[in-house]
Amino acid sequence: MAHEMINDEIYICEDCYDDHHEGRAMKDSSVDWTDNTDSNNEDGETGIIEFSGSFCGCCGTTLAGHRYRMAIWEL
Repeated sequence: MAHEMINDEIYICEDCYDDHHEGRAMKDSSVDWTDNTDSNNEDGETGIIEFSGSFCGCCGTTLAGHRYRMAIWEL
């Protein structure tokens, strides 16, 4: 059975991004997370925001830092 993509434009903080890439459980484990950085580089957009205080789509923090674009899928 194929998983359905829920959203491919979720931005998460550096801590959550590190958790994902180091194999640790994500704070929001109700979905499957997939790295979506550098997926649209034809127009120079990398999916990485260098410095932002925007809401993290995983843990909810608004502490300033990098934000990384992720895609989420149904489990």
